[in-house]
Amino acid sequence: MALKKTKNLTTLIVSFFLACIALFCQTAIFPNFRLIFFAPFLVFYYFNFSFISSLWISALCGIIVDSLSSTAFGVYALNYTIVTALLYREKRFFNDDPISLASFTMILSTAFSIIFPILLFIFDKPISITGKWVITDLMIMPMVDGIYSLIWFWALLKLFEQLSGLIKKRYERD
Repeated sequence: MALKKTKNLTTLIVSFFLACIALFCQTAIFPNFRLIFFAPFLVFYYFNFSFISSLWISALCGIIVDSLSSTAFGVYALNYTIVTALLYREKRFFNDDPISLASFTMILSTAFSIIFPILLFIFDKPISITGKWVITDLMIMPMVDGIYSLIWFWALLKLFEQLSGLIKKRYERD
């Protein structure tokens, strides 16, 4: 799975729909599980498009999450956009491999978790920051997001690339 400059727009579209499917199914299957569903998609997007384009896409992903949340509308969009503005250029430290995808996803998840309570305090309602929050939202959930990026994104996109390659070869032979 190529993170860097995947000129295959289909792969990016499939990764966007994988994030949407996970987001929509999450409330039914794991209602108390707080994954950052669009983080792996944003990592793929960062490697393939410009900074300005990434800001717009991160805002769009945030609006999608905002439309399904009970917080003040725009908090997730602002959070996603701020994290993109802060971390977009850090992609230069990551290679083209699944561990880089998981690592960068974990960093994005941690940044989302740090900025989100600040935005909630400003725009919605203050939340209490406890030791449990630090352990779950800053340590455990970023690791779960990294595992999610490997299982749900990297493995399924690798399978998609293999299947599309087989289909393409079959049509070329016929």
